[in-house]
Amino acid sequence: MYDIENRLNDIIFKYNLDEFYPSYRKSIKAKKILSLIIKDNKENVVFIVQNEEEKNICQCYIKSKIQYVLEKNLQNYTSEYWMNFDKIYIISFDKKKLIKGYFDKIEVRTEWIYDDFLQENLQFEAAFYDDNLLSEKEKKSIDGGFLNIHHWTNCIQMIIFRENKNYLNALNDEIKCIILKKLIFLTIRMKNFKKAKYYFIKLQELDSFCMEYIYAWQEIDCLLNEIKLQLEKRNKKDIIIYWNDSMSYGEETSMPYLSTKIKESIAFSNAFTNTPFTGPTAKSIFCQKMQVDDEAYKIKEIGENNSELIRNIYNANYIFKVLGRHMKYFSDEYFSDMYHEGTDSCSMIYWDMIRNMIMQDKPMVLLAHAMEPHAPFLNMNMNGNVLQDLKESLYHREFAKQELDDQLEFYDSFIPKETVRIYMSDHGVINVEGMIERHHIIFSIWKKDILSKEINYFISTKDIGKIVENIINNSDLLKNINIKSYVKIQDVPRYNSLRVKSCIENVEKRLLPDIFGYKGIIDRDYVYIKFFNEIEYMIKRDKNMIEPKFLLESKVDNKELVSKYRELAGRCPDKLIKDEKFKYSRELLKQGYNQANNLAKGFSYIRSIIDESLRRYPAKSIAIRMGGYHSSVLFELLSLESKNKIKCFIDCNKECECMNLGLPIMTLEESIKEGIKGIILSSFTHLQMLRDESRSYYNKISVIDLYQILEKRGLVCKQDFFLEFMDGNECKIEKAP
Repeated sequence: MYDIENRLNDIIFKYNLDEFYPSYRKSIKAKKILSLIIKDNKENVVFIVQNEEEKNICQCYIKSKIQYVLEKNLQNYTSEYWMNFDKIYIISFDKKKLIKGYFDKIEVRTEWIYDDFLQENLQFEAAFYDDNLLSEKEKKSIDGGFLNIHHWTNCIQMIIFRENKNYLNALNDEIKCIILKKLIFLTIRMKNFKKAKYYFIKLQELDSFCMEYIYAWQEIDCLLNEIKLQLEKRNKKDIIIYWNDSMSYGEETSMPYLSTKIKESIAFSNAFTNTPFTGPTAKSIFCQKMQVDDEAYKIKEIGENNSELIRNIYNANYIFKVLGRHMKYFSDEYFSDMYHEGTDSCSMIYWDMIRNMIMQDKPMVLLAHAMEPHAPFLNMNMNGNVLQDLKESLYHREFAKQELDDQLEFYDSFIPKETVRIYMSDHGVINVEGMIERHHIIFSIWKKDILSKEINYFISTKDIGKIVENIINNSDLLKNINIKSYVKIQDVPRYNSLRVKSCIENVEKRLLPDIFGYKGIIDRDYVYIKFFNEIEYMIKRDKNMIEPKFLLESKVDNKELVSKYRELAGRCPDKLIKDEKFKYSRELLKQGYNQANNLAKGFSYIRSIIDESLRRYPAKSIAIRMGGYHSSVLFELLSLESKNKIKCFIDCNKECECMNLGLPIMTLEESIKEGIKGIILSSFTHLQMLRDESRSYYNKISVIDLYQILEKRGLVCKQDFFLEFMDGNECKIEKAP
């Protein structure tokens, strides 16, 4: 048994592949020194760390159980408490002065871990666990304010992207060779060996005498082949859960490898998460608890004490490992001893997966969590503007999915055929897709010699936990699964004080469908959801279905059946709202309830006005100008009769907010050629520009100036029309005319 990470680092150091990144070698040495200090030390030691991340990093490299205290909690302890320890180590680099000052004041002696490093000739200018792949100058020069704010400028994917750009702009072969050497190290560190090989070949083409790199790649290639041989000999019934974050059912069709594996599997076409977030999905699978009905929101971490699945894993003599720090919902003991940053690529996660398999004698259940499809969609092709706008963001998401598929294929080729593979996702893209897409997940099981088939029973994430148990026990997959014709969906209201404040202050956020909490049902015919602000919708599931994008007003397609769905879904429990956790949510729900009443009155008023204004127009003869948020709200509140009169949206951006409402997006010229008879002006922000445009270009086309019409009826708008009814106070419109 050996650690393939150490073997790989030996090759890196032997051939000096990290020559442009000296802090990497120092970081590796420091982590080894840290583990040896505690291993050789028989004294009672406490580590003072600056945050949870620093604690988690230390726990990965120190196998001994020692005490940790966070800097922010120092004031909670008396000077007598510190006398219980033989040594007090300050781990923090940035807050060393602050922490030492506290202990000096109470006359307690401390040691700084960096003094121990210095004795081994290791001097640091930043935290020892930070590879510092970017200089401060480079960090400041990176484009994209959002990424700078969120500390993603230092993620390896961004650095590789920048070096690729530098390579394309390099003035001569000498500079290109330097950049290629950087890219070789970075991709090896990222464990993307396919890309590393590509850069090795490029370097050879430019410099056929770079023998140290040629020899290095030969050794890496030998190591990879050795790993394959080792895993082939592993005669264990391992189970790998490939957990792909933020992917809806059907998205795998753009990923050739994953799509092929699902076709070779038992694939569940109606698998749904009960709550479309990673944490509640994990609790549903591992603890059999739903977010609202079973108060899963109270579960702080998943472990043997509350997870029958984890207990059964160990009772069956398996080892359970979680790979990826975004799965913070599990107890620390289940995480790999290789620390993972939140920005780590799937290739780094999968490398650790095969590393654990080689180091472990017992069969394993491995949960490998890949974040590529989740914002910020980190991948080697991204740039600094990835989160500046939705269009650019989703464009980069496709690159991220391709990279995930590519690495999944590469690392899956290492896995023994006896290993059961579960390919799944946990939810769709939040705030982009409808409620069905958010809950509808990928779930399929690949097993040696299994007959591939599609199962269209409805299952929820609670059922998935039982299915995993059946795989462990070698039982029928659907044993003890209560087959239903529907699944329950639900979530709690927003409860974080800052998020609640943001929703209360930003009225547009109060239109989002998930902020108030809800309970609902999805079956073959309908999606039914009752939000906790009393708005409900029941939409027929067919090819023409368009889910409401905003929480405007109740909409029920089948009034005869709705009572049945209400009963199945259930109401919001009174005790949930009374729970102290939701003390900030109560004001939000109060605002939401008033908002729902106001919108119902206001939209009834506006709907009647628009119906009257459009009555003389034939079907498909009206365009809405423009295609932004305001226009999508306007379209949703229209009566069915008025909706049938809308031909298109007019906007120069073909991928505007209204692109998924079932109507074409046209330019002004295109709409005129189509023979439209009237244009509704919907944007308040651009109203003057639209009025000027109408006088210049529309000629014989009627202008339906929504704000002028409302003003004539006594409602003078000072913002987009729908915002006039969202102040949470008394409605300005008492009744429709």
